[in-house]
Amino acid sequence: MLADIRDTLRIVQRDKDAFVEAVLKHIDNTATKQRSQLEREARELKKRVDDLEARFDRMYEDRLNGLLSDRKFKELADKTEAEQEAARARLAEVMSMLDGNDDSRERIEDFAERVLRYTDITALDREILNTLVDTITIGDRIQTPDGVEQKITVNYRFMRRQKTAEAA
Repeated sequence: MLADIRDTLRIVQRDKDAFVEAVLKHIDNTATKQRSQLEREARELKKRVDDLEARFDRMYEDRLNGLLSDRKFKELADKTEAEQEAARARLAEVMSMLDGNDDSRERIEDFAERVLRYTDITALDREILNTLVDTITIGDRIQTPDGVEQKITVNYRFMRRQKTAEAA
């Protein structure tokens, strides 16, 4: 972990502008894929909400025409409304993500400036980790012919780096 942070620090110190551009390019590629996935999900959710509304209307007509009992109508209506509410909530969440204003460059430059405050890190402390790292995910240990390996993913404030480390 310390070596990985030192590597990142060296990259930023060598050429901060190139670092910012590289991270922005990575974010843009990832964001484009995520945006298209979110747009597809939003279309599917809108269609599902409309389908559920039409289903409810048909059930109501069936109830009025005596094809559904009160009990069965209530049961089906409750299920349909619950599903519709869940779809609307997720749709609102997806639309919010799509509408989010992205100020990536400013945040990445801020990250690079913070990294530059640490010129020679000899040990990790709480301040350094809180400033530079968003999350750390440690994978399962995997037995390989060369020994035991474990994937560690470090999510810095604006990029993800995955390392395979030998586990003890």
